[in-house]
Order: sequence, then C-alpha cells, then structure tokens
Amino acid sequence: MPQPPRFPFGAKRPAFMGLLMLLCVFPATASIAQDAALEARCRAGDGDACVEAGSQVLGEGEWSETTYRQAIELYELGCDQGAAVGCALAGSFLESGLGVGADLERAVALYRKGCDDGSLFACTLLGALYQTGRGVEVDIDRAAQLYQSACDGGVPEGCTNLGLVSADGLLGEPDLERAAGLFSLGCEGGDPLGCNNLGTAYEFGNGVPVNYEHSLTLYQTACDAGESLGCVNLGSLYEGGRGVEENASHAAELYTAACAAGEPLGCFDLGALHHQGLGVEYNLAAAAGLYQQACEAELQDGCVNLALILQQGAPAQSNYDRAI
Repeated sequence: MPQPPRFPFGAKRPAFMGLLMLLCVFPATASIAQDAALEARCRAGDGDACVEAGSQVLGEGEWSETTYRQAIELYELGCDQGAAVGCALAGSFLESGLGVGADLERAVALYRKGCDDGSLFACTLLGALYQTGRGVEVDIDRAAQLYQSACDGGVPEGCTNLGLVSADGLLGEPDLERAAGLFSLGCEGGDPLGCNNLGTAYEFGNGVPVNYEHSLTLYQTACDAGESLGCVNLGSLYEGGRGVEENASHAAELYTAACAAGEPLGCFDLGALHHQGLGVEYNLAAAAGLYQQACEAELQDGCVNLALILQQGAPAQSNYDRAI
C-alpha cells in the first residue's frame, strides 16, 4: 500500500490563517455604546478606531457577507488613515476571498501600503505572495527580504517563512542548519508552524541532530495551538513508536482531528489505519472515503490508494476512472 512521502516541512499558510492571527490582536468585546463611539472616532479620522470597529463588527454575531463587507470597509478606512494593521486585515480578507470573493490586486496594494506604513505582518503576507506568484510576479529575493524584515522585527511567521526559503534552497543551496534556527525563532515567538517545522527538523535530522523526544514535544505544541500538520506528525510518532510508546489508537485520534481541520495528510493517514485495521477497525469503505478526501485535496497518494481499493471492488463514493 503506497504511503505518501513525509513533507520535509509544512510550507503553506493560507491567508485566512494570517487573518485569524491578526484578529486575535483585536478581540471584539465592546458594548453597543462603545461600538458607536468607536465608529464615530473612526469617521473623525482615527485609524486605530476603525480597525477596532471592524473587529467589533465581526464579533457581534454570525459572520456573513454583510459583516465581512462592513469589516473590510472599516479596515480599509483605517488603512487609509494610517493604521497599517488595517491594511493587513483588509488584504487578508481580499486574498482569501472570505465572504466577498478574492481580489488579489487589491490585496497586494493593501499589503504594500501596510508594509510601507510599518505593519511587519503585512510585509510577511506580501512576501508570501511574492514567493508563490499570486497577484505578482514570483520574486524570491523580494520575498526573502520581506520575511527577514518581519523576522528581525519580531514577527515569528516571518522567521518561519524565511526558514522555508532556506530549507528549500530557493536562493541557492539549501541551508538546513539556518532553517532550523529560523524555525526555532518562529516557534519561540508563538508560530505553531515554526514549532511543527522544527519538530520535523529534529525527527529527520535536518540541520540538527535526530531527537524524537524533541520532535514529540514540538509537534504537541504545534497541534495544541491549532496547526493540523503538527497533529498529523505527532500521530506519526505515536503510530511508529518513535520517541514514545507505540499507540495506533491515539494516532487515529490525532489524524481524525487533523482531517476534520482540512489537512489532507491527516485524512490519508487515517485512511491507511482503516485500510490495515491498526488502532481502528478494518474498514475498506471508510478507508476509501478518506483516501478520496485526500485525493480531492490533490494528495496524489490518496488517489493511488483509492484506485487500489476500487480495483478490489470495495464500496466507495467515487469510481475507478476518477481515482486515477
């Protein structure tokens, strides 16, 4: 049964994750009267009040297209009035398309303004667009410069992203030792993806000595902080008994949580447990459904394993042609 290659490091951070991290800085706790006062200050030219008012709009009930649009309007108004974080927040909505449809051109413009006005998180998000070529031409040098500025300024996500550039050798030869150091900075600063990636470095000896116990702790930290890839990698250690007593049942729990959070590798690994009857019941139909989820998320090994099950005539929610 094919197994997917373990990704060297978790490499992709959706714009929505950046948005959530930013929103955590502006909790929505004001009363109705305070909301009105905030908006009045905003309309009078207080950019920070606009940003806070936008976050209050999102905190007052169910998120909907109407509330998204209101929040974006307030964030952009704050951006125009000098609140650089408003540029980053509005740009994150427009990059992700959450509730309003994606507009990468506007997102790029907002990130640029936010970065120029001093929001290092906006610099990080802009760097990610330059790295991936979304809305701009690919420019790895520019991406690395932006990540470095953010990292130097204390934005842990900038350190993590710069570590990925170093690990992948996007500016020359891979430098795994430097990457591990940058992941460590990211993790210490509170970026769960940095913790996951440092855990991977210790698991496979990438730039640091192999140390499964360190990996276990780092993956647990990442998983507890909501990084689903950390949950998958933690599950892999439990499944294989590396650095911890083997426990396939706990691995299944971790894969289940990761799959539910949208991590295709979690779906694949849970499918593999059902396929083998490890830690869970042997269930080809369940395995096929999980492989299909992984396949639809473009994890090729999910497609391969789904095809193998369908060749055996097991029930599934797809067909052989689709699987291959």
